Amino acid sequence: MKNISISLIIAGALFTGCHTHDHEPDGSGSSHTHGNEITGSSGAAGNGHEHEEVSMLFTSYTESWEIFAEAEPFVTGKNSAVLVHVTSLHDFKPLEEAVVTLSLFCGESVVNQEVEKPLRPGIYRFNLQPSEEGVARIVFEIGTDAGTENAETGNFNIYLDEHRVTHEAADMHQEVPGSVTFTKEQSWIIGFATGQVERQSFGPVIKTVGVVQPAQGDEVMLTAHANGIVAFTGSELYEGITVQSGQHLFDVAGGSLAEGNTVLRYREARNNYERARADHERISKLAAERIVSEKELLQAANEYNNARAVYETLQANFSESGQKIISPFGGYLSGIYVSNGQYVESGQPLAAISRSRSMIIRAELQQRHSHLLNSIQSANIITGSGKAFTLEEVGGSVISHARSVSDRSHMLPVHLQIDNNAGLIPGTLLDIYLKTQTGESVIVVPVTSLIEEQGNFFVYVQIHPESFLKRQVQAGSSDGFYTEIVGGLAEGERIVTRGAIMVKAATAAGNIDPHSGHVH
Repeated sequence: MKNISISLIIAGALFTGCHTHDHEPDGSGSSHTHGNEITGSSGAAGNGHEHEEVSMLFTSYTESWEIFAEAEPFVTGKNSAVLVHVTSLHDFKPLEEAVVTLSLFCGESVVNQEVEKPLRPGIYRFNLQPSEEGVARIVFEIGTDAGTENAETGNFNIYLDEHRVTHEAADMHQEVPGSVTFTKEQSWIIGFATGQVERQSFGPVIKTVGVVQPAQGDEVMLTAHANGIVAFTGSELYEGITVQSGQHLFDVAGGSLAEGNTVLRYREARNNYERARADHERISKLAAERIVSEKELLQAANEYNNARAVYETLQANFSESGQKIISPFGGYLSGIYVSNGQYVESGQPLAAISRSRSMIIRAELQQRHSHLLNSIQSANIITGSGKAFTLEEVGGSVISHARSVSDRSHMLPVHLQIDNNAGLIPGTLLDIYLKTQTGESVIVVPVTSLIEEQGNFFVYVQIHPESFLKRQVQAGSSDGFYTEIVGGLAEGERIVTRGAIMVKAATAAGNIDPHSGHVH
């Protein structure tokens, strides 16, 4: 069981002139506890016995579920309606289907009820009638295909009449000035979540910008091997297209050139090869009949082997149409540096082929961070579209950092290598949060928890699952995922971690009827 709380909320004016037999108000205005944290609020006023609806609120957590229940006060011999909201802690969406059982324990008696189907997703209704007064508790049982999980409330009192529970609630002071109501029905339809404030190991973070580059060996430059005119082999050669290993991309033809004519060289080499082969075959037959000497045979064989080597070398790269530009592996065309019909010279780049299996991210640091270079252990990466991932999520690592300052920018380069399963494109810029090693444990919250207003930061602290209080906090450094909190929050408090902007919008719109959208 992660967390348990129970609340008594009064909606309207309450009579406060008489006392209960179960406890004495201490006059301090503090909440009373009964074994677990109990908070309440009172709107007590006047001396009449007319009072409005009283609700008891219960909040419990299992490993998988948040359970938020609203109940009528429990009075012996009287049915009390209980409305239970069950929310998945995985995605904070309503429980679609389950068998939910409520068991009310008081003294030696047990009253339970099982509900197989919700009124609507996430909402279950019960009616429980206690048979005796005393200290009680409720046990919730959530049964799904994945198994059964239990949670229970803290202790509360069951009375013989309604006045006692009303007066006990009047003694409590749960109402928090400035709190905003945000119902479960509202939170279920947006991206919403809450979580407990925790401590994590968190060291200094260096925020910078990185540029994506192909990893060595994952990109190859195709160059001209001779002077000539470029001829594209197809009409659909554009940057970004997929190419196959061995695919014929360009020809570099020199047939129209007066000098450096590769077609002429290819034809000459082929003719020399065919002549040398014929001479070798003829002299080999004569040597077998001892008509020519061994020396003439060796000379013919030597000429043939030389001519064949030249021809086969040219044949691997040239044809009747000139030099063949072939893709050495499958990937995509990451760059085209020439136009169809352009004259190029030997060694000139024509195109680049990239596999993009691995990428290098080059980040540059200011010199004031030089003392942290050796302690950089990881990084968080955020793309221009807002997609965020850790270095570990893309199989990455820190492969090098500067031993000297760059002459061009006077910055300190750090190189990260990643598997490109994130679909990064070479040349794009990324926000990089370089994380250093530390043993210090500090309070951190997700960056999505924070609301910024004129340079100040706020979070919404949960009073119960439908009530939140805006609180200012002092924010420290951030790694793009989490932000250090140096003041304003305590470990174990529960805050809104996703959807805080919608709670803020509800605040701006004015507080909502806490029963709005509930099924009674």
